[in-house]
Amino acid sequence: MKKNRDIVDNSEGRKLVTYLQNKLQENKDGFDVATAFFNVEAFSMVRDELEGVERFRLLLGKSPEFETDETLGDAIQEFVESDVEGMEFSKDNKESVETFIEFLKQENVEVRLYKENFLHGKAYIWDDEVVIGSSNFTAAGLTTNNELNGIFRSRSRAEHTRQEWFEKFWEDAQPFNEEIIQLLEESRFGSREYDPYDVFMKTLYEYQKEDLNHDLGSTSDGSEVDLTEFQEDAVKRVFTRLEKYGGCMVADSVGLGKTYIAKRVIQEFGMERNKNYLIVTPASLRDNMWTSEMKDMNMSENILSQEAVSRDDWERKAQKATGGNLEDVELVVVDESHNFKNPKSKMWEHLFTILNEKIKGEGNKPYVLFLTATPISNSIWDLYWQLMLMLQNDRAAFIKEGIPDLYNEFNRVEEANNPSLLNDIMNEISVRRTREYIQQNYPDSSYEDSDGNEIELNFPERELDDISYALDESYRGYFERISSMIKDKVTMAYYRKLEYKDRKELTQQEELERGRMKGMQGIFEKLLLKRLESSVGAFRKSVKNHIDFLEKTREHIEDGSVLSKSTYRKYILESEGEIPEEEYEEETEPIDLDNYNAEEFLDDIQKDIEVFREIEDLIEDIGYDEDSKIQTLEQELYEMTTDEQVIVFAFYSDTIEYVYNYLSDSDKLDDKTVKMITGDSSTKERDKKIDAYMDGEIDVILSTDVLSEGQNLQSAKHLINYDLHWNPTRMIQRAGRIDRIGTPHDTILIHNFFPSDELEDLLELVQTLESKISDIDQAVGMDQKVMGDEINPKVFGTASSLDEDTLKRIKDNDQSVMQDLSDDTLGGGEGFWQPIREAMSESFRQDMENIPYGVYSGHKKGNTKGIFFYYKYAEDFHYWYYCDLKNNEIIENKTEILNRISVGPEEDRDIPEFFQKVYEKSTDVRNRIENEYKEIEQSSGDDKRMEWDKERSKKFLIRILDTLKSNLDDHLYDFPEDQETEEQIKTIQDDLKKVSLTPDRTSELRGYWKQYKGEGGHGDWKELADQVESFLEDKSLSKGSKLEDFDESKLQLITVEFVS
Repeated sequence: MKKNRDIVDNSEGRKLVTYLQNKLQENKDGFDVATAFFNVEAFSMVRDELEGVERFRLLLGKSPEFETDETLGDAIQEFVESDVEGMEFSKDNKESVETFIEFLKQENVEVRLYKENFLHGKAYIWDDEVVIGSSNFTAAGLTTNNELNGIFRSRSRAEHTRQEWFEKFWEDAQPFNEEIIQLLEESRFGSREYDPYDVFMKTLYEYQKEDLNHDLGSTSDGSEVDLTEFQEDAVKRVFTRLEKYGGCMVADSVGLGKTYIAKRVIQEFGMERNKNYLIVTPASLRDNMWTSEMKDMNMSENILSQEAVSRDDWERKAQKATGGNLEDVELVVVDESHNFKNPKSKMWEHLFTILNEKIKGEGNKPYVLFLTATPISNSIWDLYWQLMLMLQNDRAAFIKEGIPDLYNEFNRVEEANNPSLLNDIMNEISVRRTREYIQQNYPDSSYEDSDGNEIELNFPERELDDISYALDESYRGYFERISSMIKDKVTMAYYRKLEYKDRKELTQQEELERGRMKGMQGIFEKLLLKRLESSVGAFRKSVKNHIDFLEKTREHIEDGSVLSKSTYRKYILESEGEIPEEEYEEETEPIDLDNYNAEEFLDDIQKDIEVFREIEDLIEDIGYDEDSKIQTLEQELYEMTTDEQVIVFAFYSDTIEYVYNYLSDSDKLDDKTVKMITGDSSTKERDKKIDAYMDGEIDVILSTDVLSEGQNLQSAKHLINYDLHWNPTRMIQRAGRIDRIGTPHDTILIHNFFPSDELEDLLELVQTLESKISDIDQAVGMDQKVMGDEINPKVFGTASSLDEDTLKRIKDNDQSVMQDLSDDTLGGGEGFWQPIREAMSESFRQDMENIPYGVYSGHKKGNTKGIFFYYKYAEDFHYWYYCDLKNNEIIENKTEILNRISVGPEEDRDIPEFFQKVYEKSTDVRNRIENEYKEIEQSSGDDKRMEWDKERSKKFLIRILDTLKSNLDDHLYDFPEDQETEEQIKTIQDDLKKVSLTPDRTSELRGYWKQYKGEGGHGDWKELADQVESFLEDKSLSKGSKLEDFDESKLQLITVEFVS
């Protein structure tokens, strides 16, 4: 029993810290400690007992754990630094460090470092006793580690250990007090004062350290692609995004050379890594740009048109584009990626299948690079569905940025009606700069021209010009009468035909569709007004088409049928100019007129026919000489083409054809060459005209937005928008055709047609219709069930796309509107990156590494009051919190926080009077981080049932799994030996949760469920199982991941900044 009392192993009742406390209370003579490591917390445990000790000596020496070039002093310092950085920012800890610093400054306290070989032994020595064993002088070594220490209560043994062992190493050791004191003083608990700029740069450095220190791609001087400095920087950022997320979006403003950035990335994969790649681009850019670009680089023309992706033979086309090696593709570049904003389209679904199923590269999934100047056209969901395609439906891609579910995050942003809240996401996944940003931050950039000459970067000035015309005159003074007839007289009976059906005969689904059809009425009225403003020719054609359509509809109804939904959708799209007329094919489906008020229905259709015929009579013979709008255009072109080229854009091909038919025979322009390009133009014809235009052989090109993407037409100085900007984003896309690097013009002019007297009336009419459409969308959802895949309001832009304020600013020639539209509300992380770029030097990384974790500073910034905390968890999770003390709220959006903590090198340090609140707020933030992490941890498991339960469109999936499980249990009761069926259901239960469910795939599964459970369903659970099993056969399954349990020791405070 006596021997047991001489052993201290940190078991219950045998804690080394207890022994030391008791011994130091009774013996204040000299106390010597030899240890590999120590920490401040261990000192704190015995600091009261050390008070009054005559002499304290601490001998340090690190044991050999692995080969390293690191010096022993560095290793000890790193250990102490890590220990201090891991301490919670509390008043007690600050007091402990301050007390320890004062203790180390005492004359009777010495710390030495033994550098010769390694000192592995641990000993605690008094005059009359000695403890020898395994415990380091650390909190864990004194309390929790499983240790083995022997206590020798013998004066002679203590003296022998001190003289023959401790003193020998002590004499050869070097003083280390100052180094430890300096380290502690420089920590957040010490007296070292850091400037706000130091803390700001440390924050940005730690947040982006992986990007700075990682080099995925080569950027050697031997590149086939000559880049400007800002393009080279973009390439580096692209590679870091590809490595981190497998995807990146280059969303620079139009004209900044996104193609060149992509070419450099393609070269890296195709030439330097010898990997296969695929370029997906609009057909117009494939033939006019990408094919020649790849030829110039001596690289394979692995190009697939977006039009081919949308067709039924897409897989064959994709295989052909990649030389039959689609499965080996390592990089997919998607130009004009905003065309993939609609997840219900064939084009989106087919590209998803290429990325998710057909490509099986070395990393199983390809890297994906998107190029677009307009990631958002109509709503934030444009961006969401592009990201879902790029990230292959991984809604948890940004989980380590505190965004566990991307879908929920976009819903939150939509509810807040603040797209700028998406900047944190864009910072992570995109490169997005404006021309003003480039001008400001890369003022000396240059590029090589085709002859190898170094050309200074030049952006032209952009000037807006309002061209007024009399819309009412173009319609012989009938504008108000026609618009009133559209608004008040037209019943749009067919577009709301369920209103004529007996309510008792309506199914539940038809009840919903009945409400949605009222929205359809508003959409058609709006389309008519848009075409009325565009041109007499376009509106006249619409009126004629409506009459033909309604007469056919009446005939079909009288014969007991109606036009099918697909025909109905195509007619809408053709009316809007979204599909060529020849693709419009008529299909019918039966209708039981006994369930309708057929007489009223047919009467209202006839009334519409008569109204449209009346309108037709008013406009049918309006000649070009009476059309004031086209006369104004002719005169403007006459003046502009004296010595410059012009591009004229209009939304509708009918308008372009109408204008071309007049101008091509114009006496005023008889010495000018005028050509037109529409969606009906063949690729060969289009390319020929563009080349002729760039060679100066064509003076005026009239075009729809088929030329608003990617094309380089910078020889033009003038651009005319012939119809109103119902979606002002189109103006930026169009302007980008002439506003480009390398333009020969110092100034480009963007001319916009506006009806001089009728604008307010027209806007009021359209705004009323959009409010009506929006109200119905909010009430019953204008979804694809009635709208069809292509015309969901959030996708098609038919709901609330009108930006009246922007239109009026354009009309007033507000020059800043171009900048505002280019900047929009989205950033691409340059606010985080640019300060580091400006501060970058050879010593920058080391300077940042030398600043310890947990440092703080403060500065004044206007009317605000708060504390910023940056915590890092396990090197992966970055938590930024700004505790707004003025408004008593916590801000988590990094972009918003950046605006509050951003400072320059000359910013003065100012620590406010509310400094003491830092301890309370630090505790609050740490608790918040732990709670949020645990919530994410809980939601990151493999089980999708909780996620499905929150989405109305996917709840049926839970019912499928429950139905199969329930029926299997009953089946096994009767047939317990049927292991094959048991294994089938188990596999379905597991795999259905792992497959990526796109809207199209979800719809397919819903169809199987309806076949089983719906009215007249087959009710055969085995058939349902076979259908689901067949569905899963060729689908890739996610591996699934679950976060590790929260470990508080992995949470580190990086920086703190006071703002007052």
